[in-house]
Amino acid sequence: MRNIIEYTLISVDGVFAGAGISGFSEYRDDAYMRDGLGQALACDAILMGRTTYEGFAVIWPRRTDPWADRINAMPKYVFSSTLEKAEWNNTTIVRSDVVAEVTRLKQQEGRDLLCRVGI
Repeated sequence: MRNIIEYTLISVDGVFAGAGISGFSEYRDDAYMRDGLGQALACDAILMGRTTYEGFAVIWPRRTDPWADRINAMPKYVFSSTLEKAEWNNTTIVRSDVVAEVTRLKQQEGRDLLCRVGI
């Protein structure tokens, strides 16, 4: 059975963006990039909600580094009843029975599942 590895970004004031800031782009260093790539290589699918998907789908397809290559190639599962379509490659929208779908994914053979969220 696969595990779910949760990766949550959190800020003290609840804000991730501001004038001239695109998420955490200015805070990335070599260690952060190595950690992110290592995490992506240890997993073989990503679980996320609609708002995370909408942010990621704009950024990740434009990046050109090994971490982005891995993220872009992985199957992505978006749990949402409101997202109308997903254009980012390898994305499946799960509209109902989230528990059953997560249980099914966990029972499949393979690497762990990466759950990406931001608070």
